[in-house]
Amino acid sequence: MLKKDYLRATWYQRRCGFSLSIPGNIIIFNLILKHMTNEQIDKFMQPAYLDKVAIQINFKTRRSLQGIFINSADFNELKVKNMWRIVSESRIEEYKKTKDSGLARIFNGSEMVKLGVVNS
Repeated sequence: MLKKDYLRATWYQRRCGFSLSIPGNIIIFNLILKHMTNEQIDKFMQPAYLDKVAIQINFKTRRSLQGIFINSADFNELKVKNMWRIVSESRIEEYKKTKDSGLARIFNGSEMVKLGVVNS
């Protein structure tokens, strides 16, 4: 890759949120997800995954974790603020038995960059 191609690629990445790579004559754009909105997270979860399925959650600034999003009394209020109650993988079995929302921690959705279903 030539220096001007590299500079163009980094400009696209900073300016547009895209990554540009130029192998030979082929130009490939990859979308770089800066953060997830509450609509994106809600669309991913509802209704099949909420309180049911373990989700792999990748963050911008911290290690990824596996857990389940739970529907608590303040679910709609937190969703508007892009905040989510998540029970971590180590406490899922206890949560399923007790339904205690105290086992969950609240995470900011704008720090999430990718969600995926955990294959059991």
